[in-house]
Amino acid sequence: MQVSQDIRAMLPVELELLLAELGQPKYRAKQLFKWLQAGVHSYDEMTDLPKSLRTVLSDVYPIYGAEAARRLASRLDETRKYLFRLHDGQCVESVLMKYNHGYSICVSTQVGCRMGCVFCATGRSGYSRNLTPSEILAQITEAQRIESVRISNVVLMGMGEPLDNMDNVLRFHREGKMIAAICAAPSIFAELGLLKGIRATCNPGFEHVLIDHGADLVRENAVTTGNVITSRGMGTAIPFALAIVEHYLGRETAEALGKKILYYQ
Repeated sequence: MQVSQDIRAMLPVELELLLAELGQPKYRAKQLFKWLQAGVHSYDEMTDLPKSLRTVLSDVYPIYGAEAARRLASRLDETRKYLFRLHDGQCVESVLMKYNHGYSICVSTQVGCRMGCVFCATGRSGYSRNLTPSEILAQITEAQRIESVRISNVVLMGMGEPLDNMDNVLRFHREGKMIAAICAAPSIFAELGLLKGIRATCNPGFEHVLIDHGADLVRENAVTTGNVITSRGMGTAIPFALAIVEHYLGRETAEALGKKILYYQ
């Protein structure tokens, strides 16, 4: 089931149009956007909006977020794992990790997965639905609220295949660049090489896309953009990818990309 009228997924210009239809001034869109992206759960929390407007919005545009149904804490470090319950009762998992450079979060993009990988518990569970942009974002804002930290890197390697939910992932990315809640350019990591989705991410907004495919696809992405790193396997994956980038685009480009890689999941 896809969520309709997902107001948290709307960009400021879209909120302006929506509020104009309700007879509201333009500046209300910035106020509303700020509250929605801050992760509020109710319009009642939006104290600088007129009560009459809050009532209208709550009747027509419910706020869909994520509620932490369970939280697990590592005994070894500051890693935290969450089971988030969505508005329809479906659940997804996220993991918060602390590194030298700050906090990173691994979020889900689908309830279940269509890819059917036999080694993956999510793949074996089947597919239920895509997450909306706001449901992806809510995993980040809720983790920040629970732990009182600022997350600076986002990894899309939780439940689901992000490139199989490309429209919502791209909108989430555009949303994320406009708010201070998450880093300006989240690093997007995908587990499978869905070529259509990979091509869609080949723009300056994405630092790198990690896919599990062979050298031919690595070469295609390296030649196409120079800002996409693709690799296969574990351990030697990053040197392998950088070697291919260096071969096709030169050492300077490879070194610049290497500096962007803060960790390998």
